Amino acid sequence: MAAVELPSLAPETIERLQQAREVLERQAARLQATGDPIGEAIEANAAVAAAFQRLIVDAFLKIEAHSEAVTTVVQESRQPMTQEEVHAFCTHLDKWLMYRWTQFNRRAVATCVAVVLAFGAACWGVGFAMSSTRIEALNQAVTGPEAAHWLPLLKANNLTQAWSHCQPLPQPNGGKACSFALWTEQPPAQR
Repeated sequence: MAAVELPSLAPETIERLQQAREVLERQAARLQATGDPIGEAIEANAAVAAAFQRLIVDAFLKIEAHSEAVTTVVQESRQPMTQEEVHAFCTHLDKWLMYRWTQFNRRAVATCVAVVLAFGAACWGVGFAMSSTRIEALNQAVTGPEAAHWLPLLKANNLTQAWSHCQPLPQPNGGKACSFALWTEQPPAQR
């Protein structure tokens, strides 16, 4: 197998960083000599360039120092897995997949139950609101200004007496029905 080749730091990179730092330091000194407040910001940029240069150099020195260890790790990772390692990996993967599938199923069931409960609560709320509205309308009709129209009709007709005289008649579609005479106006008063 081929050895791992590590990237190397180009010498012109270090030189360019050094040049940039020197230019920034010269410019900062010139601006500070004239009393320009921007000189401090340029000096800070020069310090950042110096730190960046040191960081890059140190990183590449460490990479070169550990190149043998890196090469060993890469070579070991290229080796094929043994039969036992493949079996252990597949067993672990199987357990992990079953765990995830179980979690998914539990969440799906919980979501479905929550949706059904929310739908049931919404339907109950709408039905309750509608029935309350209808009951209020009926109460308003019986006790409100419209009650004056219905009270004479209720007084003019004795439903208990009419029901006692009911003679059920068979209907063509099944069942039985009674007919009642309903006074829409009160009968004339008898003296």
